[in-house]
Amino acid sequence: MPSITKTLAKRILPQIAIEAVLRRREKRALDLVPDLDFEPSALIASTLFDHSVIFAAQSPLDSDWEADHGAIVRQATEGRIGSAVSAGDRRALYRLVRHFQPKSVLEFGTHLGMSTYYLAQALARNGAGRITTVDIIDVNGDGGAWRQAGLKMPPAEIAKALGLSGHVEFVAEPSTEFMAGQQDTYDLIFLDGDHAASAVYREVAWALGRLNPGGQIILHDYFPNGTRLFPDLQVVQGPYLAFDRLSRENPSIGIVPFSPLPWTTMPGTNNTSLAALVRM
Repeated sequence: MPSITKTLAKRILPQIAIEAVLRRREKRALDLVPDLDFEPSALIASTLFDHSVIFAAQSPLDSDWEADHGAIVRQATEGRIGSAVSAGDRRALYRLVRHFQPKSVLEFGTHLGMSTYYLAQALARNGAGRITTVDIIDVNGDGGAWRQAGLKMPPAEIAKALGLSGHVEFVAEPSTEFMAGQQDTYDLIFLDGDHAASAVYREVAWALGRLNPGGQIILHDYFPNGTRLFPDLQVVQGPYLAFDRLSRENPSIGIVPFSPLPWTTMPGTNNTSLAALVRM
């Protein structure tokens, strides 16, 4: 009988080969993008982003989290949202908003709305704030992912049931069109839409120009140096390739991976692919 090591190797090696092909493809597409301006002055300073404080294992905010998490899960059945941002990642985003207390949040990539609810609930707990969440499709229509996931109602109705309608605006528009027509500024921008390296590179450049002083840009699916974070999940190439290029062009921009967190993110691991851009 093959050893556990050999079994894992048989499963992982084909994934590594696929990832290498995808990495080369992403890199070629990224190389075609002209250099963009990355002005980091509005970014939060690295010295102010204290991972051990923001994501402390024990926090006075935990009772709020338990209550808000329970309320959201009752509206959006946990067992049917496997393709959404993990519960551990949602807890990290919730904690981030409670800690820094932004008033204006922008999210690219609504999907099922799971991260949206937690960001909005954290804003509500803070007493003020609004999130604008953008997706290329109408997530509340019949073609939204909520139908395929088996949820009982679309994201806007779930937000309403949670009492969060006043804290959330849903926008159905490609990120490129939204960026072209948008002049508002934000305290926190969460990039979780198009994960292609070329798209992330462009979105970060735009986000830096729409960030309020001391603001934050959060990446999802950032795998540091393309390293594997989860045994059974393929490495997403785009965000780390985009950051690799922009950091070489702009050394004053750094990144703080949230991993590991003091709580479980997926079965058997505390790892997360969330990360924050910071000013060095």
